[in-house]
Amino acid sequence: MKNIYFLLILSPYLLAIQCFENECSLIENWEQNSYAPLISVSPLQESFEVGDTIILRISVPNSNEYFGEMVNLLESTGDETGLVQLISWEGKADFFIDNKLTFRKGSQGKNSTSFVAPYNSETGNYEFEAEITLNRTGNYIMLSDGSVEFGSSECPEYVLNMKYIGVESQSIEFVVHQ
Repeated sequence: MKNIYFLLILSPYLLAIQCFENECSLIENWEQNSYAPLISVSPLQESFEVGDTIILRISVPNSNEYFGEMVNLLESTGDETGLVQLISWEGKADFFIDNKLTFRKGSQGKNSTSFVAPYNSETGNYEFEAEITLNRTGNYIMLSDGSVEFGSSECPEYVLNMKYIGVESQSIEFVVHQ
């Protein structure tokens, strides 16, 4: 009887400290307190007309030191694609809503600001490129940073924080006229 009583009292503590095999071990470049300038938008201007196009490019070197030491992402994760997450204002300010996207490299992810950047063995980079045809008039705002994840989609092993090349403010803003 004493043993059963002892097990009932001890069980919650044992459950609370058990280890899980699938715990995430995430490495990101926050420790470096820097955002890698890897996202480009061209042209970068304050005003556009309906029908104008913008090219969005992201190129992440497979072998890099963004995490504090030399890392070969493909060897470390076995991941042949990076999952790009760009940050936008909710709603109609988003670059991608109501506009035509033509993917030159990569593809759409799970939502409007998520994209897949495949590894290109010829360049040694994970690459994404899209042409955005501006069909919607109004104001556009994209925050000037994003990230790309490498490894399992449930638990990425590496997260690289990125920013737009040549953008010093906290956002990219422009207006599209009729």
